[in-house]
Amino acid sequence: MAQDPNAATQVIRAKAPGFHPHVALVLGTGIGALAEALEGPTVIDYGELPGFPRSAVEGHAGRLVLGNLSGVSVACMQGRVHLYEGHSAADLALPIRALRLAGCGGRQFERSMSLPGGLPERGRRSAGGFLGLGGRLHLSF
Repeated sequence: MAQDPNAATQVIRAKAPGFHPHVALVLGTGIGALAEALEGPTVIDYGELPGFPRSAVEGHAGRLVLGNLSGVSVACMQGRVHLYEGHSAADLALPIRALRLAGCGGRQFERSMSLPGGLPERGRRSAGGFLGLGGRLHLSF
């Protein structure tokens, strides 16, 4: 399914002319509502973005919300896809590559907020809690 991320970036630019996101947030289970706090939002359904895969996981809205949060231009992905849903690593990477082309970057771009369900019981947090993950994703597995 993976395509050229430039096509999705062109749609983002067309839907939100002049908007240049600095930070990307990938919002998973329980934290998708954070996107509702953005000021001046532009909402784009993943179905409108070439190559953006749709998640089958409940609670993942499948929308890109662009706007400002505390004075910072932000791109919020409401929902993400997973390898266990049958998507390839290239499918998972395409939205991130498109957001990078749209202007997201720097150290903030290396952060994802999620609640990984695979955490051991002692490290697990409740749904809707935050867990900051730093570093880079290795997508060659």
